[in-house]
Amino acid sequence: MLDIWLDVTGAGPVPQSGPEKAELYDEMLDTSNAVVIGLDREGVVQLFNKGAQRALGYTKEAVMGTSWFDYMADPGTGGGALEVFKWNISTGFRTRFVNRIRSSSGDPVTISWENTVIFDGRGGIKTILMIGQDITQMKQLEESLILRSEELGRALEEAGIYNDLMLHDIHNSTAAIMGYLELMGLKG
Repeated sequence: MLDIWLDVTGAGPVPQSGPEKAELYDEMLDTSNAVVIGLDREGVVQLFNKGAQRALGYTKEAVMGTSWFDYMADPGTGGGALEVFKWNISTGFRTRFVNRIRSSSGDPVTISWENTVIFDGRGGIKTILMIGQDITQMKQLEESLILRSEELGRALEEAGIYNDLMLHDIHNSTAAIMGYLELMGLKG
């Protein structure tokens, strides 16, 4: 891990409005590792930060103005996701989703999203802001762990059957020895 420290003592206050504030927000969006995407109310991409570009492999120019739902990795989720999306934004509440997005290479990327609606001055929807995290590797590890757990369960079940058979064979052998000793008159 690499830590970088910067002394901002003499930097002055954080701008509260104007072009400096917009610059600050743009810089924060571009340096964030989060996947940040802004959509209009129809699901058309209006914002696509560098974190999204790194995670999904698309350039900003390639996705701006396109329907976000064209990038869904699972067949048939595009239209259905759009309907759920429209219902959720109509509530104005924050929503959480996990879905798979098709990257530029064609591979699915699993993203955990936190979505919120930004309203304009008249109370209309200005932007649907989606902030996400690539959890593809975590999901793959989770699936691998589940698979290994199932394999271990089967192996333990087989070991239990093997132990039962061995115990049965030992009892049979012991019974045969006891019967032989009894026949020989050596057992009391």
